Amino acid sequence: MSKKNKRVVIQSENPVTQEEPQNNNIEKVSSDSDFQLGTFISKYASVLAILLLAIMAFVVYKDFILFKKAFLYKDIGSDTLNFYYPYGFLQAEYVHKYGLPSWSFQYGMGQSLMLFCLMDFFNIIFYIFDTENYVYLIIVREMLKLLCTGLVFFKYLKVLKVSNAAALYGIIILCFSGYMVLGGGWYIFSYDTFCVAFLLLAIELAFSRGQYMLIPIAVFFVAISQPFNLYLFSLFAVGYLILRHFQNSEDFNYKKFAFFLGKVALFGLVGLLISMPFFLENFFQMLESPRGSGEASYVNTLKNHSIFGLANGIELGTTIMRFFSSDILGTANAFKGYNNYLEAGIFYVGLPTLLLVPQVFGYLGNRLKACFGILLAFWVLPLIFPFFRYAIWGFVGDYYRTYSLIVSIFFILFGIFSFDFLIKTKKINWIVLLASIAVLITLTSLSYFPDNSGINKSILTNVRFLLCAYGVLLLALSKIKNATGVILVIFFGVLIGEEVYMARITVNKRDIVSVSELNEKIGYNDYSKEAIKYIKDNDKSPFYRMDKTFGSGNSAYMSLNDAMLHGYYGTTAYSSFNQKYYINYLQSTDVNTSKSESFTRWSFGMTDRTIIQSLNSVKYLLAKEKRNSLWKITHDSITTIGNITIFRHKFVLPLGYTHRNYMKRSEFEKLSMGKKDSYLLEACYVDDADVDLLKPLNRVSSKDSLLLPVLSFETYREKINTLKKDSLDLTSFSETNIKGKVNASANEVLYLSIPYDKGWHLKVDGNDQKFIKLDAGMSGVLLNKGMHQIELNYELPYFYKGLALAVMGVLGYLLLFVFRKKIALI
Repeated sequence: MSKKNKRVVIQSENPVTQEEPQNNNIEKVSSDSDFQLGTFISKYASVLAILLLAIMAFVVYKDFILFKKAFLYKDIGSDTLNFYYPYGFLQAEYVHKYGLPSWSFQYGMGQSLMLFCLMDFFNIIFYIFDTENYVYLIIVREMLKLLCTGLVFFKYLKVLKVSNAAALYGIIILCFSGYMVLGGGWYIFSYDTFCVAFLLLAIELAFSRGQYMLIPIAVFFVAISQPFNLYLFSLFAVGYLILRHFQNSEDFNYKKFAFFLGKVALFGLVGLLISMPFFLENFFQMLESPRGSGEASYVNTLKNHSIFGLANGIELGTTIMRFFSSDILGTANAFKGYNNYLEAGIFYVGLPTLLLVPQVFGYLGNRLKACFGILLAFWVLPLIFPFFRYAIWGFVGDYYRTYSLIVSIFFILFGIFSFDFLIKTKKINWIVLLASIAVLITLTSLSYFPDNSGINKSILTNVRFLLCAYGVLLLALSKIKNATGVILVIFFGVLIGEEVYMARITVNKRDIVSVSELNEKIGYNDYSKEAIKYIKDNDKSPFYRMDKTFGSGNSAYMSLNDAMLHGYYGTTAYSSFNQKYYINYLQSTDVNTSKSESFTRWSFGMTDRTIIQSLNSVKYLLAKEKRNSLWKITHDSITTIGNITIFRHKFVLPLGYTHRNYMKRSEFEKLSMGKKDSYLLEACYVDDADVDLLKPLNRVSSKDSLLLPVLSFETYREKINTLKKDSLDLTSFSETNIKGKVNASANEVLYLSIPYDKGWHLKVDGNDQKFIKLDAGMSGVLLNKGMHQIELNYELPYFYKGLALAVMGVLGYLLLFVFRKKIALI
């Protein structure tokens, strides 16, 4: 066989087949390139690489690291300010006060805080340090993730035995990829990147060295975060391992490969078991949310999309342009592409990668070409045919997110392989290189959008220049063999400049919260804090709610989670997975008039529904303007603090009170909004299937005279006073344990303004009772005439079941560790 036809491929130390690799038209090469960094640099390559990452990170994130700015965005990334900050802060406060995150009335009208408490394993630093410094710890967490991701990925690449130069290239483009930098500004994506890096290290060690013990840890990291990512990362891992198998053996041994996957799955199952306390809570809270099931789900809509329907021009154009830069179509709210800045595909992985990926096929034999091509096509075709992207996501949403990461990772890996081959062989297909430059520049020149007004011309010019510069440098690496070191130094200088330039735009050219704002009377530090303190100092009642007519978040979008930071019980909430029955109640009573998916996330509470506030213990209202004329009659103006006026509701009910009348839900929901309010002062309603549960009470219909066409304020007052007579007298109250007594003057149903949740357990006079779902989403219990002792306790529905499985997982891990060598030899 002539040398001309020989090909290069990365070799592992001990392939899964446990056989010597076949020739496969390849040529063995040394693991070190001709470019030597010297003995010292080679020995401490990982340390030096991480040091370089740290320097780059400091240049990009300098203002945040020096605490001149908080790592919170007020633009399209305002989730950092409106959700992740208040929600994370409340979780950390809860851990410090009570321990395990559980039910809190500061979340909407009440919901478990266990959801995503370790969505990012690095959140653990918030639970270690005092919440007083929470906002400053955010950037510390992100820098830890970046450096840990770089270190883990470098270790992975050295297991692959790529050259130090290729490994350095890999960690730079991964740690400063669009997904890591832009997604890191949304926090969750940067953790996904760390998980993928750790997963690659774990499965590569298993594949090439027969070392499986990191696989459970990798699965644990994924499973405690996003349950759905287990499925996506499993798809990714199988594709990757097929690729590696072909790289190490010409003949695909299906039996041995299947047996290897079985061992990987066994170790992965152990990791999944260890994660179960968090996995089960996350999985079921997501599944039981309005987005996970019910009318707000996108499943039917997306399934009806044409299988081979093409992405529209704007979506496809956005996808193409975002390979060149995350900001080429505008930054943050100025973004002009498909969907929005964060939800569009994020594919930027360094411009040299776009030139190197086509080159990889020139280093491979025919079977490997086919394998690389099929794998690339599997993940890239959904960019052209969206149906397949919807299918990858199980039709739950029109997302890119983790899918963007997987596409990026394969581009990064192919780029690294190609760069490593180039360094080791000094060969490049210059025709493919020139063609790649021409094609890429042409793609940047096409008109995807009306008049292309949204394209950042400065970035576009730099992209075109850099593509040409990289083309010259890559060609020089293959042609000028006695100056490899100098050329690589220049190459990395340009690469670092590019990555820092792109990242600085993404991170800094945004509407950001400055540290000085945290100390001024604006944002979450406004006069709400003093107003709430005033209320708490003067009202020692065990339970009441407050509403605000404004959000303190000071971002482009109204903040609805102020209660989490300000420490009060409210009715508003912003969350991707709000509690299902909380949303059902608001929708059924027309507080939330829309049933669209977005309104299950953005719940604006009861501010303009005076009667609904009465029925749900909303005792105080904070306002910056007197926008409702009814407040003069229904509320007392208590005082004004700064620019905030405190109003106290005159007709408010306690946490629990009783009804003697009830109605079928199907009849209630036919009523107008005004009649619904009037009706709820007289009776509750139940699901049609539960009507028999309230047989001892008086059933009414929409034709009954109690539904007054006009409700006078005197009648309003009388009805509230009537409902107060047999109300729950609280003897003790905490977030998860409530005790009280109620004297039912007849057979009645006790209404509790607590969202129906299987975690709550009820005892009446010391005996266990089941809740009845009232008013589509609140909790209730039927009471006989007489005095009753009521006790409610909340327990996480799945955590302790998961804990038992976790113990099994830990025991399994120890067992696998003891027999790890025997397992590797099987």
